[in-house]
Amino acid sequence: MPYFAGIATMLVGIVVLAGWAIQSAPIQTILPGLASMKANAALALVLAGAALTLSGIQNHKRWHAVVSRIAGIGTAAIGAAILIEYSMGIDLGIDELLSADGKCGSPIYPGRPAPATAAALVMLGAALYLFHSQRRWARRTAQTLGLAVLLTSALTIAGYVYGVQSLYRIAPFDSVALHTAATLVLASIGLLYAQPDFGLVAPLRSSNMGGVVARKMFPFVVATPLVLGWLRLRGQYLGYFDLEFGVALLAIANVAVLSALLWWTARSLNHIDQLQSQAQDELRRNRVEMNFEALLESAPDAMVVVNAQGLIVRVNSQTENLFGYEREEMLGQPVEILIPERFREFHPAHRASYFAHPRVRGMATGMDLSGRRKDGSEFPCEVRLSPLDTEEGVLVSSTIRDITKRKQAEQEARHRLQQEKLAEHRAELERVLRLNTMGEMAAGIAHELNQPLSAIANYARGCVRRLETECGKTAGLVDALQSIAQEAKRGSEIIRSLKRYVKKCKPQRAIVDINSVVRDAAQLVAGEARAHDVELNVVCCDALPSVNADPIQLEQVVVNLLANGIDALEQKGGPIRRMSVETRQSSVGEVEVLVADNGCGLPADFERRIFEPFFTTKVSGLGMGLAISRSMIEAHGGRLNARRNEHGGAAFCFTLPQQHEDSYVP
Repeated sequence: MPYFAGIATMLVGIVVLAGWAIQSAPIQTILPGLASMKANAALALVLAGAALTLSGIQNHKRWHAVVSRIAGIGTAAIGAAILIEYSMGIDLGIDELLSADGKCGSPIYPGRPAPATAAALVMLGAALYLFHSQRRWARRTAQTLGLAVLLTSALTIAGYVYGVQSLYRIAPFDSVALHTAATLVLASIGLLYAQPDFGLVAPLRSSNMGGVVARKMFPFVVATPLVLGWLRLRGQYLGYFDLEFGVALLAIANVAVLSALLWWTARSLNHIDQLQSQAQDELRRNRVEMNFEALLESAPDAMVVVNAQGLIVRVNSQTENLFGYEREEMLGQPVEILIPERFREFHPAHRASYFAHPRVRGMATGMDLSGRRKDGSEFPCEVRLSPLDTEEGVLVSSTIRDITKRKQAEQEARHRLQQEKLAEHRAELERVLRLNTMGEMAAGIAHELNQPLSAIANYARGCVRRLETECGKTAGLVDALQSIAQEAKRGSEIIRSLKRYVKKCKPQRAIVDINSVVRDAAQLVAGEARAHDVELNVVCCDALPSVNADPIQLEQVVVNLLANGIDALEQKGGPIRRMSVETRQSSVGEVEVLVADNGCGLPADFERRIFEPFFTTKVSGLGMGLAISRSMIEAHGGRLNARRNEHGGAAFCFTLPQQHEDSYVP
């Protein structure tokens, strides 16, 4: 505003100076019969316009302020010189310095502006000088002077409008020119608006309700009295009414106009208040929505907000990551796009039931739910629902959590538990089979134990008789007692082997000498073999490599194979019953154990059925021995096979990988 007002003021002054240069009366007076703008007044307006223009430049530099102050001083100096001429009755020679005043000037003081014009120029120049000061009093003084220029110039214009000569002329001095007054009004308004946030103009420039109302009312406050006064005078001049009626009519018109203005102001205030309330509500809604959006985005799980029609209205970035859809692809779509196709038919009914009685709950209580991604893949999920009361109605916020890893962990845990239970059951079954084997060989074991016990008894009785008959002679007693100790040790070894074999313990691998395992197993079944007249031969290869195995399980396999051989020889009958167990190393470096007999042999379809669980050729057998034996050998990385002997009977052979120093597993 100050910049354009300054430009306009300069242009008016320059045009008038040009009019004096070419002696153009229309430019000097605007209309015939009116006072002219004098050349020195036009020059002062050019200076004032320049100062105002420089003041209105944004981000103005220091030299702008200096030049503006100099121009303000020039404007005030011209006005002050004119006032000095009037007050002291002297002629300083400046009235017609720029141009001679012809017919348009005053006959008394040709070329000299009116005293009111000179006073206005002094006040305007002083205001332009004080405008650039940083002191508060100087800025207030500048605005006060600008307001004084505005009021005096407006009074001059009102005199022209109403035809009251005394408002713009003090006889015998010249009149204030109309375009001079108008230009001074424009310059003073520009000066006031040069400081929009300070002083008199600040309330009008305010963005608050007071500023809005003031800006709306200001044109009516200025124009209404002028228009009504002019109408009243014109009516009186034309003889429509006399003075008293005109004054009353003006008063009533003012009341009516002011009442209308008051009503319009109240309506405007109410409208502004309503708009402000709406804006605050909208701001509050936006803030709540922003907070809700921030809450959605900060959630670690996928969040989907659905309306009563089942359409998706909001999602977060976790939902995009989980389902593979872009946000725009989901908004406005039915929530069923996130559900596997086999459940979509029934989901709207469940949704309607929930919206009828909304409450915070987990929809998947006791159920396994699945989500469907964009690519059609499905994943297990957990869903929780929360109703939201909004202006759009009830919305439902769904929290969706991918529980694939948890399901996998649970499945792995169940699998481990099943494996542990299976291992326990298997170990228990193995122990039951060992006990069953011991039960089947109880007579042989009893016979085996009876031999050292009988020997101990015989040696003990011999010692007693010698002591009784030989009257204290001890010759030969030491040998007898050593024999007793040896037989006791033999019986103890049998019991120890039996106890170790039937002991309940978890499988535990170690570095094992296969020959020791075979000998221990042969010792356990030796009694049973003698009881059935079976000749048992044990052939162990020296310098066999060790194996990494559970010795109890290997011993169980050998005992089971030897016991099966004894049963086969018993079923066949005959005087010659032979069975052998042999250890050796295969051509590929594996350790082999071969158990062979000349019994009844294998059934015709033995290759298909002999290692099946519960398959047996015994009358009282369980049919689990060979199946468990093969599984134990395979668990050790070996193989168990069966074949027919060329000269009758059967042969069972199992192999085990030899132990390497860098592959020991305890």
